[in-house]
Amino acid sequence: MLTHFLPDDPIDNQDNAVASLVLGQNGIWGDLPAVSDAGVSRFAELLAQYQRVRDDVANAPPRRQGIVGGEGEVHEKINPANGRGVVCVFATSPGTHTYVTDHAVSQSVWHTDGVDVQRLADNRARIVATFTSGQTAKLVVFG
Repeated sequence: MLTHFLPDDPIDNQDNAVASLVLGQNGIWGDLPAVSDAGVSRFAELLAQYQRVRDDVANAPPRRQGIVGGEGEVHEKINPANGRGVVCVFATSPGTHTYVTDHAVSQSVWHTDGVDVQRLADNRARIVATFTSGQTAKLVVFG
């Protein structure tokens, strides 16, 4: 099944599109010339972060917390062999969601705004994602 996501502005939409795309949908579609210069830069940055770990994401077992489409939906795709991969947190309304990874994670971490990542003693990560609006996502890249 081929699924496409729109890279359209604003940032909340782009974060949601890329977080969905990196979980295996792998396609963008739409009126690409209509995306603002800032939007193009933002989308390029998000994709560049994902491309560093895409092979690890493809090889990682999927983990999910929460109901798909529900509040506080979390997807973990971290390669247990090296701790590289992604965690995507989706929300439908403002609030804070906390998630602890199932797998140990790489020391290198990048994330979108509104995320705090703390390394635990067993090398797993505690992720606290704060949403100021609904229908959006936060992306954390390890590796």
